[in-house]
Amino acid sequence: PFIRSEQVPDWNSGQSGNLLESSDCVKVRGLPWSANYEVIRNFFKDYEVTNIHIIKDRSGRSSGIAYVEFTNEEQAIGALSLHRHYIGQRYVELFIESRASMNQDINYKGEL
Repeated sequence: PFIRSEQVPDWNSGQSGNLLESSDCVKVRGLPWSANYEVIRNFFKDYEVTNIHIIKDRSGRSSGIAYVEFTNEEQAIGALSLHRHYIGQRYVELFIESRASMNQDINYKGEL
């Protein structure tokens, strides 16, 4: 897949946490095709997001999957409270994802 990442400013001047094998990452599945970085940031507005990766298909369109990195594990776990909440007309599923697994999906050359 084609990846476009956006580095989100560190609002709290802290570094991204890595407590339990990078469990500060959340996989978001079921995004509307039109979801962009602003929409995803707004969805997680009550949490400290450090980075967003939207997975694109070969034609450059959203695959409906994104990875969101938080400042620490507690923020990522807290964000799971939004599991099955709606973005537009679609509910999204949220899963804690290790950084290694996230990087593997981001770097994978085939389709997700």
